[in-house]
Amino acid sequence: MKRLFTSAAIAALCLTAYAQDDVQKAAAAAAAAMYSSPATTAAPEKPSYWKESIDFNLGFDQLALFSWAAGGNNTVKLLAGIDAKANYSKDLTTWSNRLQMDYGFLWSSDKKGLLQKNNDQIHLESSFAYRTAKDSKWSYSASFDFRSQFAPGYKDYSEVDGKWEGKQVSDAFSPGYFKLSLGMSWVPSDWFNLQISPLTSSIVVCTNELLRPSYGMKLIDPNNPASGYASSLFQLGASATANVAVSINDVFKYETQLVLFYDYLYDYKAENTSKFPIRVNWDNKISWQLARFFKVALNTWLIYDPIVVFKDNDQSIGQHKIQFKEFFSLNFTYTIASKK
Repeated sequence: MKRLFTSAAIAALCLTAYAQDDVQKAAAAAAAAMYSSPATTAAPEKPSYWKESIDFNLGFDQLALFSWAAGGNNTVKLLAGIDAKANYSKDLTTWSNRLQMDYGFLWSSDKKGLLQKNNDQIHLESSFAYRTAKDSKWSYSASFDFRSQFAPGYKDYSEVDGKWEGKQVSDAFSPGYFKLSLGMSWVPSDWFNLQISPLTSSIVVCTNELLRPSYGMKLIDPNNPASGYASSLFQLGASATANVAVSINDVFKYETQLVLFYDYLYDYKAENTSKFPIRVNWDNKISWQLARFFKVALNTWLIYDPIVVFKDNDQSIGQHKIQFKEFFSLNFTYTIASKK
């Protein structure tokens, strides 16, 4: 009996030792597997197809004269502007958007109590393009363009009963230009592109009734001058837009845009055979970054529109002229841009 009990005890001890050995081996294998597992890696960043930027500009100019023998007037000038861009690019598709808004005024001591507008612009551009092939420089394109201003504009001020009065020459949406173009675009390099649009529709809007004759609006009833002028003019034609943008070390920048538009529906010969029958918009922007928050800027705008007439008080027939505006300023500027 003692032998049987002794044999059972020895067998139990052997089984226990064997089981403990298996547990230790399993624990060691688990620990080795845990420490030898590969390190987790961060998930790759999602590609960004958008690139955005906003430039805020604030320009100030002041002149004060005290007992100045040569004469002159004390003046204060202020200009505020925004230039916002949002561009999308993926595979064969690009979508470019830009909004430019500027407003400026001046105060002069010879016209106390009067703030004169000296710069006013709203310009919105949106262009969609789809390349014809992966390595092609040509794309099918569609673009939208809008131009107008914020506030009324006047000229030839005179003081009447202590108040300044001027001849109104513009207003909000008077004029306003809406343009939609379909065609092809050519992008041979990063700094130049050309869009040719044989199918372009344009709507010229003039909400101010007094200004409608000056901006080419037609009589509602051609046989009745008292019927008044229409508030809009539809045009259908062809357009071409060329853009150049050059930058040197992000310090010196030059941008120019030339837009030409020809209206198929307008009878230029019947209206006036001496007119150049193409609407021209030519904008130039030159900037030099002096320091982080200061830059010198020179902007010019040239416009020729064969339907716009200039008529002085002593003229019975309006004239068609080239319009030109230049603005030079020292600006405080701040830029917000997406990371490349």
